[in-house]
Amino acid sequence: MANKSLEARLRDIDWRQYSGPELYAPDKVIASLLALIDLHDQNATNAVGEAVLNALGNNHQGVYYPAVIAALDILISMAEAADQPARTRCARSILNDLYYFEPELGYYDGSSKEELKRFVCSKLQPYSDEEFSL
Repeated sequence: MANKSLEARLRDIDWRQYSGPELYAPDKVIASLLALIDLHDQNATNAVGEAVLNALGNNHQGVYYPAVIAALDILISMAEAADQPARTRCARSILNDLYYFEPELGYYDGSSKEELKRFVCSKLQPYSDEEFSL
């Protein structure tokens, strides 16, 4: 049942409102988050995590797109759920990575880079491994 509510929340979001960066594709966000919702196989964790990071930003450049504004609560819900260990670990890993990424807004004007960075860091601080760094 939790998967259905996550899926409904995901589908209720107008992901096109976060357009801005040239490489942003709302359909990829939906597909990658649906794959994460359905993740049960630990062997698929890396591929699913990479797909989510590259749909919400550019993993290789270490940036996230404005869609992260809506995606974080869904990802946090998955990271906090105990029903699927593979999904939980994958979501936590994604959240940790996003904490260290930088915003890429493109022509999105719903926030400044600084506002988006503050928002993301404040939501994701509990999921970062920052306190374990030397």
